[in-house]
Amino acid sequence: MSDPSKAKAQILVVQFLVPIYDRKGKPYPRSVQKGVRRDLEDRFDGWSLAADRPLTGAWRNPGSGQVEYDDSWRYEIGIAPSRLADLDAYLAQLAHRLGQKALWRVAYAGGEGKVIPARAPAKR
Repeated sequence: MSDPSKAKAQILVVQFLVPIYDRKGKPYPRSVQKGVRRDLEDRFDGWSLAADRPLTGAWRNPGSGQVEYDDSWRYEIGIAPSRLADLDAYLAQLAHRLGQKALWRVAYAGGEGKVIPARAPAKR
């Protein structure tokens, strides 16, 4: 009989998008993506780009009803389920810092998807 305490921890594969342009269509400086990558290395031990080119997408803005288009880098990381709340907090802070209404992530281990709303970082 196997010892459950020696079972390998489940790892979630999580993908999320980081936009290339601000809400007015102006490109973010390269330092934004470099900062995201450094943050992911420091906080979550690494990252991968899910493609070698930005991902183009469209979404209907619930406020205006208009379809908006954007280009984003799709990042992928592997994390323990216990770290998902840490990633959600990071994505909320990043959305706020970038002036975005929200960033979203999808965790693959049963296919959970979640929108991460932009909110001001918690005061300490």
